[in-house]
Amino acid sequence: MTNLLESVFEEGGTGNRVASTIKRPIAGKTGTTDTDAWLVGFTPELATAVWVGYDKNRDISTVESHLASPIFAEFTEQSLEAIPPKLFPIPQGVTSVYIDPVSGKLSNEDCPNSHLEAFLAGSEPTTYCTDKPAKAEPPGDKKGASKGQNGSWWNDIKRWWND
Repeated sequence: MTNLLESVFEEGGTGNRVASTIKRPIAGKTGTTDTDAWLVGFTPELATAVWVGYDKNRDISTVESHLASPIFAEFTEQSLEAIPPKLFPIPQGVTSVYIDPVSGKLSNEDCPNSHLEAFLAGSEPTTYCTDKPAKAEPPGDKKGASKGQNGSWWNDIKRWWND
């Protein structure tokens, strides 16, 4: 579940606008209605909820609807400023493999947009996106590969740590 909630702060996620403010692993969920906006998130050390809105069913403006995320990001970073970042613990029985987002199958060098995905051990895909198996080197670890191709620099650190 944590792995899923981390994607909120990755490219395409609703919290992506503030990802550059946050210098540590983070996971969360955002929400917006006509009358409020919120972000509930957590790191391995802290859980925080930010709500922006009005008590009397008054609609919020477009500008106000985007305030919860930056408030959350600034508060989290300032609160944890003196605490070194930690990775989220990976529960026993969970494994991570590189997946091709188009096919949902295991990735190899022929699937350039792969990303690391968590599975209950034994439930991960067993076939590759193409007919040939992967080389020993995971797709995102090629020398000179840009971080933007396979996610955030936190994903690169997690990949290094887990490998």
